[in-house]
Amino acid sequence: MNKRFVRKCVLLCGIAMVLLNLSPAGLPSVSAAWVYTPLVSEVKLETGSEIKKMKMDDQRGYLYATASDTNELLFINSNTMKIEKRLAVGSHPGGMDQVGNKMYVALQGATLIAVVNLDTKLVESTIITRIQPAQVAVDGSSLFYADGDQSTEIHQINMTDGTDTIIERSLYEPELAVDRLSHRLYAGETGVSAYKLNAYQTTTGENLWSYKPEGNGYASSLVIDNGAVYYGSLHVDPDKLRIISISPGEVLDADSAFVYTTNGIYTKSVGATSATFNPLYENSLIQADSRRNVFRYEPFSKTIKKWVYNLNPSQKAIEFQRSADSGSISFNYNLASWVLGKNEKYMYAISPEANRLLQIDTASFTVTGDRYVGSLPSDVDIKNGVLYISLKGSTHIAIIDTHLETNFMAPLTELEVGRLTSDVAAGTGKAYYTTDKSWNEVHEWPSAAIHFTGSYNDPSLSLSPDEATLWIGETGSTGKYGTFLSNLQ
Repeated sequence: MNKRFVRKCVLLCGIAMVLLNLSPAGLPSVSAAWVYTPLVSEVKLETGSEIKKMKMDDQRGYLYATASDTNELLFINSNTMKIEKRLAVGSHPGGMDQVGNKMYVALQGATLIAVVNLDTKLVESTIITRIQPAQVAVDGSSLFYADGDQSTEIHQINMTDGTDTIIERSLYEPELAVDRLSHRLYAGETGVSAYKLNAYQTTTGENLWSYKPEGNGYASSLVIDNGAVYYGSLHVDPDKLRIISISPGEVLDADSAFVYTTNGIYTKSVGATSATFNPLYENSLIQADSRRNVFRYEPFSKTIKKWVYNLNPSQKAIEFQRSADSGSISFNYNLASWVLGKNEKYMYAISPEANRLLQIDTASFTVTGDRYVGSLPSDVDIKNGVLYISLKGSTHIAIIDTHLETNFMAPLTELEVGRLTSDVAAGTGKAYYTTDKSWNEVHEWPSAAIHFTGSYNDPSLSLSPDEATLWIGETGSTGKYGTFLSNLQ
């Protein structure tokens, strides 16, 4: 059934106010206090120096921090939040990487990398570099470093024979990180005019690929966690070079259950909000320990704060309450788009903030189904019981064949289109979609055809019931009033 067919509009107008928690006159609305995991306690530590990097060592119970102004590596007891040792490591320490009991510290004020023995808490050796290093990453006998310039080289040192080789000539202020499981070095450019992620084989230094994500984005962080790659706010698939999801903020740390971002803490599996806080300033840092205590560095005050939460890995993504008189449902997140199924028995609605698709019984006005559908769903349509969901946070379209609406929890299929999408119109065995840009083209799946060479301002799509006509309505302020493409068959 066409999602924008006229006969649905009457029902939609009547229930829109309810879904958005704006009850009609005479119907009491539900005021729900949606509460996420509260902050239990906070401990502050004034470092007295600008901190460039932090790294958590759960085995030894330390949070390490490079203090650039005082040329020290700080050994901070993660339980007491006391600085147990200030180790002089050399001029302006910056990036660092830990392998076993050794910490490799890049010295931005010298052509050296300090090697610190974490058991003795002493500098045991130094490695000579050809440029002043800001970043360092180590895998086996290979050490990689780069400076912090806008056009920098990446060097590879063979720590067995001391040879120093340039493996990359020009990257914009890259962050370096190693995945020791796959033996890959990742370099993520962080400048405002550069937006590219690169991968290299750590034994040979060979460039495996360079990936420029969809759109004109920006990233200042790079986190590797058990094979997962987070570049800025993006969770990138390093094998298929696609965007899996987008977080509401740049990812600064991750563990088996959570990602810790500049805006809050979210579950790793479905992006459910676990804790929120005011957005962090530029150059802020976050590390989490094994008990999921959060250590946050604030650059303006040069302070590290330890935040204690009781985080729940099973945090519910979306919550709702129904009024006592059954007149309304209130949600903790907005619903952005919805479509009605056969005979208007069910409504299917998406929540971009919660990454969820809901099934709502229109007769009883109850939520009968709720599931994760992908990152930042933007539109939903249905044809013959098959749901199509466009996603602004993934480069695929989600499809669920509900078997004529008898199985809402049927397996989800990902149609990889290589683009972030904003609107979708469902046909029989096909779909039309638009990309997530202000001005974009209309594409068809599975043919990948572009149906107009021109672009449209924030277009909204609707397919006629006989699938012979696709309507394209421009919704942007500078667009036309509307147009259509006929004779699709």
